[in-house]
Amino acid sequence: MKHRIIIFVLGMVLGLAFWFADFFKDPNIMGVCIGVGGFCKSDWLDGVWFPIYKSLPYLISSLALLIFFPYSFLKTWMKIMLPYAFLALLIVVMTSPLCSGMICFDRTLVASGLSKVFLILTILILISKSIYLFILSKKSKRI
Repeated sequence: MKHRIIIFVLGMVLGLAFWFADFFKDPNIMGVCIGVGGFCKSDWLDGVWFPIYKSLPYLISSLALLIFFPYSFLKTWMKIMLPYAFLALLIVVMTSPLCSGMICFDRTLVASGLSKVFLILTILILISKSIYLFILSKKSKRI
């Protein structure tokens, strides 16, 4: 039951990010442009919130799937997906904000692709853990 509360809180945080997406798009509202040479002078975080906003449906769907499984599934999922989420966020931040060159990968496209992989990996983890526990239960019944 405890893990369902954790997943619900994470889903609510992501839902609030949906709700306040305009708040995150304007750095003047958040106060990061205050002073000379703030974040607004840097292109490093330029346009990061919109791609993350576009990938939220896949992230919320992943969390919604986890509600229906036991806590052991959540522990396995967190061991695999938290490092993946950190690396995916790092890749999105390091990708160029606009398309350039023959192969066009902008932040929105990269974030969308990585969030779809996030959902697919979640489904694969849940299926493989279910099969593993099913096989273990069959072996224990034979003995």
